[in-house]
Amino acid sequence: FFFFFDEKFYALTEACSTFSNKSKRGYGVGSIIVDAESFEILAWGFRRGNLHAEQDAINMLKLNCPNREDRKLTLYSTMEPFIYRNDHGQKPCAELITEITNCKWVVIGSKDSADQRIFEEGINYLVERGKHIRLIETDEIFRPVEKETTKSEQDDGVIGDLAFALV
Repeated sequence: FFFFFDEKFYALTEACSTFSNKSKRGYGVGSIIVDAESFEILAWGFRRGNLHAEQDAINMLKLNCPNREDRKLTLYSTMEPFIYRNDHGQKPCAELITEITNCKWVVIGSKDSADQRIFEEGINYLVERGKHIRLIETDEIFRPVEKETTKSEQDDGVIGDLAFALV
């Protein structure tokens, strides 16, 4: 079901990338942010100058969607998000994406195989911080590893539930 919508929204993300200026390696990047329940496109962006596509879309979301924190979001990007920035004072896009706590899924067109500092690292960064990833080029799904609870944490949960029930 969601794969159908992912394909459609990803096509729009690729359309956004046509407005992008080209990187040193010759590619443009587009990004859109969608409400995962209503399928409303809330923001879009593309690479221009030092402004990256995901950064552009996130900025638009913050400016134009006052109730963004009440929505479940999915971010689409044609390229794996950067984990570093050469220009000082700019956060990497992967970090910006993790700051959107209500964005569970990130759909990425392709890994950045042209830059070994990014290749698979952007995906790893997002997954390690709780994001679910769908990679369009290989149709792979990457999910965060669920944290195992210790016996002490399990006991705390039971005691907490019991205490709540007694109140």
